[in-house]
Amino acid sequence: MASHSQAFFYRYLKKSQTEKFVGEVAYHFDEESQHYLCDVIVFSPYRGQGFGDQGLKLLIQAATVNQLTTLFDHLAPGNPAVSLFLKNGFTIENETTEGTLVKRVL
Repeated sequence: MASHSQAFFYRYLKKSQTEKFVGEVAYHFDEESQHYLCDVIVFSPYRGQGFGDQGLKLLIQAATVNQLTTLFDHLAPGNPAVSLFLKNGFTIENETTEGTLVKRVL
């Protein structure tokens, strides 16, 4: 189990050529679900350019270094990011009308 100092991770995503911020990634321990939940946010003008993929890989790497065993994310119904998570080794844990829960065993 990760220590308290490893219970969360947060980084900005930047476009390397311009140093412009394009989004952010994070994970945190959610007391209610007892899971580490991740967030991948890419600002709309920068979607489809690989920033989400880079950010998700960064989260997976940080979670592995911090000795987490699983990461989860809950995606809104119809969110096209499901394919990004599946491409990065997540599986669909649960799918309802309220959204899709994805899981990655590390």
